[in-house]
Amino acid sequence: MFWLSFCDASRPEGEKFLGACLVSAGDVTAAAAEASARGINPGGEVLGVMVEPDSAKIIPATWMNRLLSREECGAFDKEMCALQDAMGDIERIDVDDLAKDFLCAAHNPENKGNP
Repeated sequence: MFWLSFCDASRPEGEKFLGACLVSAGDVTAAAAEASARGINPGGEVLGVMVEPDSAKIIPATWMNRLLSREECGAFDKEMCALQDAMGDIERIDVDDLAKDFLCAAHNPENKGNP
């Protein structure tokens, strides 16, 4: 499973993020193709991050295979944190840390290291 985040760096500040999605695929190239085939690739640049298998197992199907807005991404993060807290036996995903390490400046302005 992959988390794909889409942006268009040429758009004005506050409008660069185009959405994100979760799709099942063997690699990031296949994940981008799957998003396109499902009509949930809004264009622009794509960044893909593999979701760890233990985390993928607990993601509700309602979050899969659809383009998520910025607000929905926040709701997804809250729901996943609550699920992980309730389970207690798997390592908690820190989405903020992932963003700082993996997302480009257009996706996460705090990250100055990735273009």
